[in-house]
Amino acid sequence: MLDKLKNQLWSIASIFSAFVFWLVYTFKTIQYKHLSNNLIDTSNFKVVPIWIIFVIASYVLYRIAKKDENGLLKKINYWFNPYFYLLAVFYLIGNPFPAILGFGSFASIIAVLIKIGLVLRMQKMPYDNYMNKDQKKEEEITQLEVNPGDFVIGEIYKRNLDESGETPPDEDDYIPANKTAVVPLRDRFVHFLALGVTGSGKTSQSLLPMFNRDFTSDNFRFANIDVVQMGQIVLEPKGDFAKATWAMGKIKESEKKNNYIAFLLDVDEKIKRKINDLAGQRTDYLNKISGRPLTKDEAKELKEIEKLLSNKSALSKLSTNEEIEKRSKRRDLILARDGSPLTISEENHRILVDNSIRNLLMIRKELPNYLQLDYDWLDELTPFALFRFSSLLTDMIANPSDIKVSWNLFVNQDPQQKRDLVMLFDPSARKSLCFNPLFGPEETAVATIKETLISFMGDSSSYFKNSAETLLQNAVKVVKRVFGDDATLMHLNDVLTNNNGRGDEILRQLGMVSTTSQKATENKDIHGWFQTDYYAGLKGLKGGGKSWEHTSGIRSILANLLDSKRVRSVLCPPPGVGTDLNFDEILRTGDKVSISTSTGLSDKIGGMLGSFLMLQLQAAIFRRTGDENTRTPVILYIDEFQDYANSEFEAVLTKGRSYVVSATMATQTLGIVADKAGEGLVQNLRSNARNVIVYPGASETDADYFMKRFGTVESLKVKTTISKEVDRYKIDEIKTQLGLNDAPRESIVEDSKEIDRFTKGQIMFGPNYRRRGIGNNDSFGYIYYMVIIKNSPQPPSVAKINYIPKDLKELSDKLVAAYDQTNRLKDSDEDAILDNESQVDPFNKEKQFKEESLTTLSTSGFNNSFESDPMSLTRNLNGSTNDFELNQTTIEMPKLDKVDLSNSFSQEVPDFSSIESDFKKIPEIESPSFDNINLNLDPPSFDSFDIKI
Repeated sequence: MLDKLKNQLWSIASIFSAFVFWLVYTFKTIQYKHLSNNLIDTSNFKVVPIWIIFVIASYVLYRIAKKDENGLLKKINYWFNPYFYLLAVFYLIGNPFPAILGFGSFASIIAVLIKIGLVLRMQKMPYDNYMNKDQKKEEEITQLEVNPGDFVIGEIYKRNLDESGETPPDEDDYIPANKTAVVPLRDRFVHFLALGVTGSGKTSQSLLPMFNRDFTSDNFRFANIDVVQMGQIVLEPKGDFAKATWAMGKIKESEKKNNYIAFLLDVDEKIKRKINDLAGQRTDYLNKISGRPLTKDEAKELKEIEKLLSNKSALSKLSTNEEIEKRSKRRDLILARDGSPLTISEENHRILVDNSIRNLLMIRKELPNYLQLDYDWLDELTPFALFRFSSLLTDMIANPSDIKVSWNLFVNQDPQQKRDLVMLFDPSARKSLCFNPLFGPEETAVATIKETLISFMGDSSSYFKNSAETLLQNAVKVVKRVFGDDATLMHLNDVLTNNNGRGDEILRQLGMVSTTSQKATENKDIHGWFQTDYYAGLKGLKGGGKSWEHTSGIRSILANLLDSKRVRSVLCPPPGVGTDLNFDEILRTGDKVSISTSTGLSDKIGGMLGSFLMLQLQAAIFRRTGDENTRTPVILYIDEFQDYANSEFEAVLTKGRSYVVSATMATQTLGIVADKAGEGLVQNLRSNARNVIVYPGASETDADYFMKRFGTVESLKVKTTISKEVDRYKIDEIKTQLGLNDAPRESIVEDSKEIDRFTKGQIMFGPNYRRRGIGNNDSFGYIYYMVIIKNSPQPPSVAKINYIPKDLKELSDKLVAAYDQTNRLKDSDEDAILDNESQVDPFNKEKQFKEESLTTLSTSGFNNSFESDPMSLTRNLNGSTNDFELNQTTIEMPKLDKVDLSNSFSQEVPDFSSIESDFKKIPEIESPSFDNINLNLDPPSFDSFDIKI
């Protein structure tokens, strides 16, 4: 009710002003009647004309009130306002003739009747005009507040309609609405799809501005995590977008450094807040076990229920459901007062809470041994080291129950490590980072290699593809179990080709790997398949199978890939390196990575590299630790999406929201995506990529599709016609001039119908192409968009995008030009790559590598396994191998007494005397003791954290 009144304030003010004058008029009328009835002389009776000012004010307010929203008060003001105008006339006449005042109160109603008659004669046109019924109501546009992580699309443009519901012929169809289109961060996780032909501006108008804004979205709260920065992963096939985003990181390095310092300076408060939250949960569990005093209202309610249940007469009047409700409520109140044992799930969660509190207390105690939380000390650290410290602390605070991996990375972090804030993977550069598609869990490596290599078998029959799939599955398992994360595609090629007997040697090493009994049996089966079937066919042995003969295609594909020395240097890192693109760690820390798959070679080679990367990334997304409330938001930008599309990407579209990964996919048409990954993925895109941006320039087929996709809008057009009779005689003309003839009749017709929101021409040529000439159609910079806001679909609209700042663009271009000049790989550099390979490549130094492998295998214990563990062979920050199971430092954790659920518990909350007063009261938990801690201390082992409560 109040909201409706707020929208009619001018009408209320007009009515109030007129009502004040009516009170004055009535008072003067009563006063005069009183004098007359008492035979008192009225010759000196006067009215004060100044009160007319309230009628004048009412009229002014009446005119302003036209813009009020339609409502009852606005209607009353419209019809009754003339009453006060005539009343004012009688008021002024009442000064010399006061007897007329009483008559005026009733005679003024004539003004209202006259207005009604005139309005009806004019077919209610004045009324409709005042009530804005003859104008097409503008689509309501709400301006959203812009918060960190939100995507600002650009300036909203609205339809340009006049009072008749049509666009003036000499004006644009769409004009600025002076509001900004914003998509909140949470709604970005239903993904973005940008569609536009080559040259339409997808990168410059959407991807770059989006990346730039996300890059500076720092230090904000998202769900239950304090985000130091959003993770960003760029994947594109040409290199220009990746290099531009890398350059942004270089330019804004100082700004980002200050952000990391600000986060670290407040990190102690963030840890305290998390401990307080967990302490509250633990207290709730203890209260449930031991019981708590009931509140006054709860005690009163329990007493009333018990009284009711003891009264059989009153109880019999209750229905079955009412009786059950009362008895259930009584049971719950008694359990809350007397206590009750925890369920299995509650007990498990309580233990998780206790371990989380212990871990946070340990972090808070040990943190000064690694970081001094003051500005001057932190300012001496490199920006990348500050990022690593901040992001790892973010992960540990958000997921305190499992901090082992992040804590090991934290304590081993070099405070002076240097690296670009946006890591650039550019295989066409002289010194490219390495990416090993066999790095990571065994099942991921198997899926990645099979999916990629078999996809390049083209139109081969399903039989040959199945044979290749069996071969690759067995071969990848062999090299992963023998070499772990040091396995490369060259080892895989050795197994597939058995060059110089290297395949036989790797199979011999497979039998020496210590593993579980189940995998040992599987290893024997794989070894037997290779020797009696695959290699037997290769060697022409009697009884050999046809597998070798039927898999020549897959060997050819892999050989062609490894034929390039450049590709080998990127995909086959030396032992101990693992991979430079560890997607598990990138997603965990919210790192920023720009990946180009431009190799400078054939598109086929780039396509294989892109497929390796995409499949590894997809698998890592579904391995993310935590839940959707504790994971760092990550935005994935994929330019030329058709180059990376695969059927497995459907899972990212359907589940990405839960894993807090937003995919922004730019492509030319959905047709080429269907050609690459099938119609199923396209249908999934149409359903689950719910934020859509379309650029002018679409083909006729796409324009037809988006006309239907964008839907229709109501079009209300008002047509006015005037008709009158022709004056036949001179006398009729004279009457017309004198206004004695009937007035011309005006008829108003409203035509309402549904029309396409955007025409085919607008989608193809731009929103304002209608009045633009050839060579003057500035459609570039305008987009059509349809987005989700607060989980609700919004009507499609038009926006004009905002480019990145000009100075940032110019400086970025200079950095990219300098990078290309320095790092562009020339033909003469191939020999240098070859020399480098000969120094570190086990393929060219196989004898030494085999000896080292055999030595390791022969000296390993029974429990030492080379099976896939993505963290077991990764490098630390100095390049040496890390062992994450460190036993050099023993941490003895204080053990809490086991809770005996059969005993009663004290109603008082235990005192936390060892924790600052700003913490909530929680049972005392001592942090682990570390003697002689210094910055070079090896990370503590978590194996001793077997704590029973």
